[in-house]
Amino acid sequence: MDTFQPKSVFISDGKWSPFFISSDAQEACHTIGKGICHHFLEHKSDYSRPVTVQYRSATLNKVTLHDMFYTMDEGEAHIRVPDMEQIYLCELNMSGDSFVGHTDANIPFSAGEVYMINANHPHIKRWCGDGHQRMIKIHQNDINDAIERAIGMPIYEQVIFDTHPFQPTEKVKTLCDIINIICSDMEIQNSFFGSRFNNITDELLIDLIINS
Repeated sequence: MDTFQPKSVFISDGKWSPFFISSDAQEACHTIGKGICHHFLEHKSDYSRPVTVQYRSATLNKVTLHDMFYTMDEGEAHIRVPDMEQIYLCELNMSGDSFVGHTDANIPFSAGEVYMINANHPHIKRWCGDGHQRMIKIHQNDINDAIERAIGMPIYEQVIFDTHPFQPTEKVKTLCDIINIICSDMEIQNSFFGSRFNNITDELLIDLIINS
């Protein structure tokens, strides 16, 4: 079991960072922890190189994007976050099967679904095979601001999203399409969505999330 307390953020302003690739649990926990949050990571397999992770990240003005691939050799990856302190994480399952939850990873999270990890709560995930997920990290204040903007009044309690993955409804499909368009656009030079002066991208993503 490996742990790391992040001291800095592994992001590249307005464009994707180079891919980080590793089969070492401690190294992966260290690097991914910088970009997302403090967590514990355990790889379980009978093989000497059980799980290989590929990870990259990018930042817009308010949100950060995270792109992660796991390749298994009949093993599993177990992730535990004690407290998502002031952080919401919107996860898009591109491919593969995993299980998620607050205290037990017992809720199926399948390809095409979107899962919201709530701020100030624990989180557990179990990857059961090869997978690809994209994630949007949002500060609690920015979610609150978006909700208040949408309803036209202040809120005084924490916003809590459904603890089960969102099924691929038309709104969820639109959200996934927009996320993928933005991720692809940020591959190119002079990316429109990657501009640090383009606040529209951040607000678009957050508004789509709270309306999905």
